[in-house]
Amino acid sequence: MKTVFVFWAVWFGVIGTAFSQYFDSPPGPPIYGPPLTNESLFGKVVYVEYWGIHCGPCRAAFPHLVEAQAAFGRTGSFVLIGSHLQEMSPEVIEFLRGVNCNFTNYQQYRCPLAPPQDGGIPQAYLLDCRGQLVAGGHPKEVLGKIAPYVEEAVQRRMLMQGFNPAMIVDLPEKFQNAASLFASDKAWGAPLKQLEKKAKKDDEAKAALEAIQTAIETEIDSLVDKRKQEPIEVLFQTMKLKKNLKGHPLSEKLEKLEKYVKKADGAEEMQKLWLQIQNFQKKCNEGKVKPDAALKEAKRLIKRLRDEAENDKFHKIVRQELAAKADKLENQIQPNEAE
Repeated sequence: MKTVFVFWAVWFGVIGTAFSQYFDSPPGPPIYGPPLTNESLFGKVVYVEYWGIHCGPCRAAFPHLVEAQAAFGRTGSFVLIGSHLQEMSPEVIEFLRGVNCNFTNYQQYRCPLAPPQDGGIPQAYLLDCRGQLVAGGHPKEVLGKIAPYVEEAVQRRMLMQGFNPAMIVDLPEKFQNAASLFASDKAWGAPLKQLEKKAKKDDEAKAALEAIQTAIETEIDSLVDKRKQEPIEVLFQTMKLKKNLKGHPLSEKLEKLEKYVKKADGAEEMQKLWLQIQNFQKKCNEGKVKPDAALKEAKRLIKRLRDEAENDKFHKIVRQELAAKADKLENQIQPNEAE
């Protein structure tokens, strides 16, 4: 399985293993908060805390847990799960409501990715965006280790999902949901207009709008800079951005860029391969492809890249780009196949 993860990390920056099981069996309905699934936790940093209503230190830790969920949960890359291990009683729900608990709690949930509990409660475990255990112990120790893992998860999600201008700028707290509005698979016309409207009366909205617009312009400029060396990748990214910015003044610049890179013989034809890769990436991210099948497909893609790199009908730069991609993938896969 390690081979597969290396492959997708190199090509796409995939954020984790689609095969992590945070629930090895249905946990039943939560005693508090929304239900969670393996799919909803995939690619996120997950903090699990075992606690009990009659445990003083457990109760004392809750304000810090609420703060952590509020601070990191808004990134979309962090989930906190509470597991009540003592006998269930109405007092449990009363307590959770009293502390304004903002995360899901289960009764007697044991995370299969964490080691068997050794010692009393409270006990905390931290799993990174790959589903790997990275910390365990008392909540005071584990809570202080969350930040860098969440930052890594956010960065990897950006690579996996594509360019999202709202995720690479420091937005005011009230605009933190902008990341979901500017996702790479959505049109950005409506959220941009909403920000423009708010910007007329609100300085923070104006700053957010300017930051997002600058991020978009910077991304387009970076594509222009790469157009000669990597025409296939630039064409792929340009066509996605055109959909995001349909009707926006910047789309004219993208039209010109698209026409330029399409002139390179072979670039347009290779768009079909790039689309196959994207679709396969999505299936892997959703856990729909088993490790052996993913490795087999990775090798098939390398062969396809090699074959097309020898196609003398393609522009020299296109062939060089294909060969470079094939080399990069092959070098990453071969040393790890024995592991």
